[in-house]
Parts: sequence; C-alpha cells; structure tokens
Amino acid sequence: YDEDSDSFLILDVAKYKYPPVWAPAALLYNAMAGVDLCGVWNSPFGQSKLPKNLRVPQSEYEWEVARIILDCQPLHRGYIIASRIE
Repeated sequence: YDEDSDSFLILDVAKYKYPPVWAPAALLYNAMAGVDLCGVWNSPFGQSKLPKNLRVPQSEYEWEVARIILDCQPLHRGYIIASRIE
C-alpha cells in the first residue's frame, strides 16, 4: 500500500504474463465490493430441485424463480475490511 497515492500494488502469480500494477484504492474496492445475488444457497440439494428449463435461465423471471428454488441469499464478495494495527 502506498499512502501518498492511496493505491495498492497488485501482483499476479503469473508475473511473466501479468506485470505488477498500482491500483487506486477506490477503484480496487469498487471492483471487489460487488454483491452476489446467490452467494449462499442450498447446496447441493437446491440444485437437484431445479427443473431442466431453469438450469440455464433465459429471462429475468426464470432467474428469479431459480433463485427462490435454490434459496439464494445475497452475499458481499471479494473484499475484507482492514485496519491499521498500532
């Protein structure tokens, strides 16, 4: 973390393919702070309850019905809250 620029250094394990890059904190947070509409669901039992036509939903209505059958619960993904230890 660089306090002066408020940015984080991102390193990839495939450094030959993806070089290190500095990302502004706000951009990094927004990229990771999405909400998964089905982050928690009745696995594996809910999936076996899905009719074949809902295994690949084709409309928003079908997505909503599938989420109800799977007992989906929204969950924030991809970020943690960090604080400085003094």
